[in-house]
Amino acid sequence: MNQTALSPTWQRVFAWLMPALLIAMLPACGIGPQSTMDDAQTAFAANDYRTARIHLLNLLDNSPNDDAANLLYARTMLALGDGLAAQAAIGKISDNGTDDATRSALLAHSDIMRGVPQKAIDRLEPIAPEARNGEMYRMLIWAHRENGTLDDNADLFAEALERHNDNADLHALVARDAITRGDDELARTAATNALARDDDNYEALLVQAELQILDEDLTGAKTRYANIAKRYPGHAVPLANIVGVEIDMGNYDAAEKLIAQTEAEHPGFPFLQYQKARLAFAREDYRGANDILQSMPDYVHDYPPGLVLSAEIAEALGNREIAIARLERLLAIVPDDETAREKLNGLTR
Repeated sequence: MNQTALSPTWQRVFAWLMPALLIAMLPACGIGPQSTMDDAQTAFAANDYRTARIHLLNLLDNSPNDDAANLLYARTMLALGDGLAAQAAIGKISDNGTDDATRSALLAHSDIMRGVPQKAIDRLEPIAPEARNGEMYRMLIWAHRENGTLDDNADLFAEALERHNDNADLHALVARDAITRGDDELARTAATNALARDDDNYEALLVQAELQILDEDLTGAKTRYANIAKRYPGHAVPLANIVGVEIDMGNYDAAEKLIAQTEAEHPGFPFLQYQKARLAFAREDYRGANDILQSMPDYVHDYPPGLVLSAEIAEALGNREIAIARLERLLAIVPDDETAREKLNGLTR
C-alpha cells in the first residue's frame, strides 16, 4: 500500500490535511502580451491552471480592474491553493462584477486556503440555508472539517445534498469525508455519484485511486493517478502519488526518475519531499531520509504519514525517545491508529 508499514490509517487523513500544504512553486514569467481572455478560459477549462494564471497576469497587467479577469484569476489561484492572491483579486471585483453568493463562496474558499477556516464559518453561517448555493455549502462543510467542528455539524451533508443533489463537488466532499472516516463503501458510492454528475471531478477521481490503494490494487491505482495527471496538467499531487505507488511496488528506480522529473516542475513540494524520504528509507538510507524530513519540520509535525515515517527512521537510527515522541504526536491526531499504539507500547515497555 502507498504508505510505510506502520500506519494503515494515513491514506484516510491525507487529503483533509493538504490544503495548507499544497501551494505550488509558480513561475513568474509570462507567455506574452498577446494573451486573451479566451486563452485564459480555454486553459482553465482544460484544468491547466498554471497556464491560465500566466494569461490572466498578462491581461491584468494591462487592465488591473477588469472584473471578468479578476474573477477568473481568483478561481485560478484557489485551484492552485493560493488564498492570498485569490483574496486580493476578489477585492478588485466591482459590486456589479459578480453576485453576492459567488463572492461569499470565493472569499470563504480563500479563508480556508489561508488557514483561517473560522472566518469562512463566520462568513457563511449567518446566510439562511435556502440562500446558500452548492459552493457555499461545500465551503461551509470544508471549513468545519478544517476547524475540527464537523462532527457537531454533520447534518450539513444531508442538508446540502437535499438542496443541491446535482452538485458533483458536494458528492465528492461526502466521498472524501467517508474515506477519511474509514467508510469505504460510502466513499465508493459518493465518488461514483460525483463522477456521474461531472466525470472530470478531481476530488472524486483521487478518492477512487485511494480506494484502489486500500484494496491493494496498486497497478490500478497507478493507472488512475496517471490519468488524473493527464487531465490536470501541472498538478503535483497525482504525480507524487504515482511515486508513492512505485515505492510500494518496489520500483525504486522508476520512483527516483519520476521524483527528479516532478521536482523540476514543483521544486520544494512537501508531499513529493515526503515521498523522496520514503524512497530513501526503503533503500535503507536512514540518515538521508532523516535529513529530508528534518528540512520540513512543520510539515512533519502535523502530518500523520510524516510522523509515521519519522518514527520509523528514528527507530532505525536507534533514537528511541524521538520515535516515542513522534508516535505520541501521531496518536494525538489519529487516536484510533491501533498499529501506531501497538508500536508505541512496544517501545515503552
